[in-house]
Formats: sequence, structure tokens, C-alpha cells
Amino acid sequence: MALPKELSKQQRKELVEAFIQEFADQYQFPYTAAVHNHRVS
Repeated sequence: MALPKELSKQQRKELVEAFIQEFADQYQFPYTAAVHNHRVS
């Protein structure tokens, strides 16, 4: 998933955690997540 670059690192982390929590609870799947912070040139 692409996260809005306008969000802070903390906001992106919280958004991913909330998405994963809902997805994992609903479908009972294990998960792994990685957030890559790309530099804008």
C-alpha cells in the first residue's frame, strides 16, 4: 500500500498499525509489515 508522503513518520506508522490490526482481526491472518521511507529528490 502507498502511504501519503504528507503524513509524518509517526502518522504513517499509526495508520499501518491500525490497518493491520483491523485486517488481522477480521481475517485472522498472520502478518508482517515494513515501512520504507524514500527520500524525495
